Amino acid sequence: MDSVSSAHKNLSLGYYQALAHILESLLDLDRVVRVVEVGCGSGMLSIWFARRLGPRGSVTALDIDRGSLRQAVGDARLMGVSNVRFERGDVYKLSLPVESADVVVCKSMLCVLKDPKAAVEAMARIVRPAGHLVAIEPASPQAFYDPDDTRFTYLSEQLHGAFQRGWRRQGADPTIGLKVPHLFLSHGFSDVAAEAVSAIHLLSDHRRDFEEVVDQLETEAFDLPEDTKALLAKGGLAKKELQELHRRARVRVERVRSASSSASRSAYVRLMSTLTVTVGRRS
Repeated sequence: MDSVSSAHKNLSLGYYQALAHILESLLDLDRVVRVVEVGCGSGMLSIWFARRLGPRGSVTALDIDRGSLRQAVGDARLMGVSNVRFERGDVYKLSLPVESADVVVCKSMLCVLKDPKAAVEAMARIVRPAGHLVAIEPASPQAFYDPDDTRFTYLSEQLHGAFQRGWRRQGADPTIGLKVPHLFLSHGFSDVAAEAVSAIHLLSDHRRDFEEVVDQLETEAFDLPEDTKALLAKGGLAKKELQELHRRARVRVERVRSASSSASRSAYVRLMSTLTVTVGRRS
């Protein structure tokens, strides 16, 4: 387990527990045999479905990025999950049999597409009658506040605003979760239901493990990929502001590591993007 990616290590944290609870409440997974995830990324959700179905079911996970698929295959192997198959696939050109899946799901995929309507149409074709289509998509940006570092708070707000503007300027929709119920209804799905899931990170929360706190802070200090930097620049974030944000984030990590008690006295709070979990049944 030590070799598994940090994302999979965190499957048991509150956010993923809440997501799992919502999926269990909206889907009768004891009657599900075949799941397809489109845009699986690193495979975290597909692996969860595979483990939940067990030997009676199977999961096909598709993504266009070969690097993500390699990571997913490796993590599934390390976790001993054998009933999930990872394949390269394009949501606009799905080659899976029509009406072949009990559940078709996507997570944080529609929000980055230029034509989410066409993607929903493609996924709908492989849902069997009485099967379900599920979309887990963002409906709001992140929010952040730290009364002890107003400059960091300002820069964090600028960062997340730039993400929103950058995605929109590329033709994507970072709050498409609000529109998914309409997309489902307009494509003939019935019994549409939606729930929301989010996560809040409070440094001083006494229920959090110290290493978990440090891991979270380190994600804020990582240097971003060049394509993400380009997206932020397109959204209006100055290069020097991004550099300052990361510098301040690294200082925060070192301060907390060297004096763990500082976290327990901090009012630093980050509210992650709210995701809507929308489920519709095919008639």
